[in-house]
Amino acid sequence: MRRHRQFACGLVAVSAVLLLTGCGDSREAREARMSGIEQMNQGQYEEAIASFDRALSEADGIVGAFELDVLKYRAEAEYMTEDYRAAAHTYDILADVDEGKREYLYYGAASHALAGELAEAVDAYEKAQGSMSEEKKPKKSDQKQEDKKQGEETASGQSPVNPGQKSIHEASLSAEEEAGRSLALSAIGKAYEDQGQYEEAMSFYEGAAGSGLTADLCNRMGLCMMAAEEYDEALSYFEKGMTLQDQVKMPDLKYNEAAAYEYKGNFEKALELLNAYVSSYGSTPEIEREILFLESR
Repeated sequence: MRRHRQFACGLVAVSAVLLLTGCGDSREAREARMSGIEQMNQGQYEEAIASFDRALSEADGIVGAFELDVLKYRAEAEYMTEDYRAAAHTYDILADVDEGKREYLYYGAASHALAGELAEAVDAYEKAQGSMSEEKKPKKSDQKQEDKKQGEETASGQSPVNPGQKSIHEASLSAEEEAGRSLALSAIGKAYEDQGQYEEAMSFYEGAAGSGLTADLCNRMGLCMMAAEEYDEALSYFEKGMTLQDQVKMPDLKYNEAAAYEYKGNFEKALELLNAYVSSYGSTPEIEREILFLESR
C-alpha cells in the first residue's frame, strides 16, 4: 500500500489541534476515536475507518468539533487506503457542514482527481479558489489594484485564470491550505495528463511547482513536454528532477532521459544513457530490444 506522506503529515497535524471531546459525546465515542488514531499510527487504515465510524455512531448526533475532527481523520484514512472516492465524499461533507473551508475543498479536489472524477475535482478546486472568509478579504485599495490588473490582462488578451498564479487572497493561505492546494494541483494535472490533455496538465503542474518542485513532479512535466514533442524542455525537467536525489524516482527519470534523446534523434547519447540505466537498475526484454534498435542506427 502506498503512503501519501505529504497528505498525512499535514492533515494529522491540523486534526490534532481540534477539541478532543465534544460537548455531550459519550465515553464510547471518545474511546473509538482514540482507537482509530492509534490504528492510523500503526498503518491499520481499514481498522481505523471502522473505529471512526463507530465513534460517529456513538456520538450525540449533533455535528460539532468532535464529529468534524473524526470526519477529518476518517477522510485521511480513506485516502491512505486509496479509496479516493470515499475520501472525496467525506471531504464534500466536511466542506458542506464546516463553512466550505478551503482545506476541505483542496483535499476533496485531490481525492476526486485521483478517483478519476476530473470535473468534480476542478469544481472543488475552483470553489476553493473563489472562497474567502471575511477575515481574509483584502483592503479595498488592494482589491481595486487587483481588479485593475486583471482588467488590463483581459484587455490585452491574457487570461486572468492561471492555476499557478497566486492572487492576493491566496497569499494568505495557511500552511495546511497551501499543502492542500499543492496536492490538488498535482492530482488534477495528473488526471489531465491521463486523458492526454497535456497543455491543461502542464498548467496545473506549474501551479504545483510554485510550492516546490519534487522529482515526481519534474518527471510528469517532462513527460508532458515529451508528448508535445518539446524534447529539450523535457530533458530540462528530467535533469532537474535528478538533481533532487529522489532514489525512488531516479530510475524513471533516467529512463525517460534516454527516451528523450532517442526522440531527438541523438541515438548515440540515448544508447549511452540506456546502457548506464541497465548497469544501475537491470534490464528487461523491452529494454534489450530498445538497445538492439539503437545499436542498429
